[in-house]
Amino acid sequence: MATSKQVSNGSSPSSDWEQGYGFQFWRSRHGYRGDGAHGQFCLVLPEQDVVIAITSGTRDMGAVLNLIWKRLLPAFGGEALPADETAHRALTTKLASLVLPAQTGGDVPAIARDVAGRTYQLEKNAAGWESVRVNATNRDSGTFAVRIDGHDATLPVGNGEWRTGTWTLMGREEPVAASGGWTGTDRYTVKVARYRTPYVLTFRLRFDGDRVEIEREQNATIAGPRVTTYKGTAVAVPVSAGR
Repeated sequence: MATSKQVSNGSSPSSDWEQGYGFQFWRSRHGYRGDGAHGQFCLVLPEQDVVIAITSGTRDMGAVLNLIWKRLLPAFGGEALPADETAHRALTTKLASLVLPAQTGGDVPAIARDVAGRTYQLEKNAAGWESVRVNATNRDSGTFAVRIDGHDATLPVGNGEWRTGTWTLMGREEPVAASGGWTGTDRYTVKVARYRTPYVLTFRLRFDGDRVEIEREQNATIAGPRVTTYKGTAVAVPVSAGR
């Protein structure tokens, strides 16, 4: 009963969101599923004796299901496949190599020394982001410091690689990983992965004298804008790159 159609939610034969709803289970074009925000799926296909679990952070959940129907469903047969050690090794190698791409940057521009260690106070905003500070005079690494709702965090940043740290968001400390680099003569880009969640934040900072403009992009969001712009002004005296 829980996985059968209890409520009608539309009639389109091509939509996985209009196949009827059970008791906390969605009906799909094939089988049924538990369905979470941003592409968290537990998809059950009784006829194929298959369960597919997916975690993701996407804005197009329908595209994920479409790929399953296009690629996986036709490959399921009535009998178990014979062992294939070559294919198994290839799959194992592929899975081991899958990573979230890290942000990369180019040569360190002259402006890097000017902004190193300066605190940029942000204009008041609904998200509670108060200030940022970038210290990245080395091409390979740097730090990205933020103050959010009264909580300070300094994140180590790797160019082309993830480096782990913690910050406090919405009153709760959580682990994150950061990567970044200079993406222009006045631009620094940082990615922060909240890797226990579906969320990855990208910060694109553009420096102009004592001013900074920050474009913050979130890969997926339930409500509110996906891209937000903050503006700020330097309040700290520049420090030497060696500090």
